[in-house]
Amino acid sequence: MKTDASAFVFYCEPISCIMEPVIVMVKIIGAGLAGVEAANYLSQKQIHVKLYEMRPNRMTPAHQTGNMAELVCSNSFRSVDEHNAVGLLKREMETIGSLVLKAASRTSVPAGSSLAVDRTLFSQDIEARIRDNPYIEVIREEVDTIDVNEPTIIAAGPLASDSLTQAITSLLEQEHLHFFDAVAPIIAFESIDMKTCYFKSRYDKGEAAYINCPMDETTYQAFYQALISAATHPVKDFENNVFEGCMPIEVMAKRGPETIRYGPLKPVGLALDPANRPHAVIQLRQDDARKSMYNIVGFQTHLTWPEQKRVIRMIPGLEQAEILRYGVMHKNTYIESPKVLNQSYQAKKYRTFFRRTDQRSRRVRRMRPPVSTRPSDGSLARGQAVETFSERNGHRRDGPLCRDTECVVQTDERQSRSSFGARREAP
Repeated sequence: MKTDASAFVFYCEPISCIMEPVIVMVKIIGAGLAGVEAANYLSQKQIHVKLYEMRPNRMTPAHQTGNMAELVCSNSFRSVDEHNAVGLLKREMETIGSLVLKAASRTSVPAGSSLAVDRTLFSQDIEARIRDNPYIEVIREEVDTIDVNEPTIIAAGPLASDSLTQAITSLLEQEHLHFFDAVAPIIAFESIDMKTCYFKSRYDKGEAAYINCPMDETTYQAFYQALISAATHPVKDFENNVFEGCMPIEVMAKRGPETIRYGPLKPVGLALDPANRPHAVIQLRQDDARKSMYNIVGFQTHLTWPEQKRVIRMIPGLEQAEILRYGVMHKNTYIESPKVLNQSYQAKKYRTFFRRTDQRSRRVRRMRPPVSTRPSDGSLARGQAVETFSERNGHRRDGPLCRDTECVVQTDERQSRSSFGARREAP
């Protein structure tokens, strides 16, 4: 590991700050959303990155291309409203110069109050900027071993290869877990009957960007019966573990005839005439900048392809639908993060090992560093380490001074600062 003898990075933990040499090269495994974002952020700190991506040499069951940051499932990043959590997160990411959000803004397509993108242009935009970054070296090969002495970010996501998954689980001494995810079909716009369907966003928020297919009660009942009785691809016993947020539409429907009417087919806020609200509404969202493709919102499915075609063509306005991409189901693998990672996604056992964590498998509560003391004159003797402690919990350890979100230490060369592990140049 290359280091700069006169600079250090400090990892702030709940009860202490730990001084370690500054990392000048980081290995990142996976060029998905998390991988390219991490690579870009590190490059802004003048840290060199080796970014590994196995596609297109080795594909996953869900990816269609070898492009970086390919969106496998939805092309929507959800709401941009700052008054909810996902909207506020976007604003926070913008403040740190998020590569992903900048690309999403440049390649966005109309989606009401949500941020949606042309998935092809989006991934091409990110790939071009990563390739042009002099601090990032892109290596197109599969990684199946991990060197614990090499600073590494695992950003392979839930579609990591079997060999990498095995290496991670062996390293962390933990069996991996999994759930099954599904992808929604995409329809050619020219095959949609716009005499039956209409453009409207729910409650008229933002631009009228969604195509709406209204159903009366009789049509809905016929569609519902066809959906729950349609043939699906053979499912093994272990494939019944499905993530609730991406549950196949037919699985959700089997919970009861009203379930999908209160889910992806809910009609509220979508009536052209408030006095004549549809019994159910299926929405389609624009998938590309040319407005030639629309995906069926919330219609992830594991139906066989002939059955998908039959059931989809029962939807009003989609009787002649041309399906450009059929829905598929794929396995997502993850680890039980709270057992092996700290709040900074750093492996508890290996300090050079960081992992991208899916929020579906872990919720993190950001903790503040410890309360600290400082000499009354505000100074530190050269090379001196100050004792830090938290009066609230009684913990006491030796280490550099921590205050608020920063750690401060003086070395023989200079004073360096770090905020939760991120390097800041000394004045």
